Amino acid sequence: MDLNDLRKKINQCDDTISHAFVERMQTAMEIARYKKENGLPVLDPARERTVINDHNTRREEYEEPIVQGSR
Repeated sequence: MDLNDLRKKINQCDDTISHAFVERMQTAMEIARYKKENGLPVLDPARERTVINDHNTRREEYEEPIVQGSR
């Protein structure tokens, strides 16, 4: 692969990330609407902590190999 091919691949990854983010935000809005319609609290601190901790764990798992590979 040459540099242009690699840049195209990065652009495709960026597009995938953007689409996934939009889908996630739309789903979060649907959840908030559902909770409001059903008299549930929109904010769920325990769920928020779980999601953040899960993301941090996954980030830590991938962070070191990525950092090492970029040197």
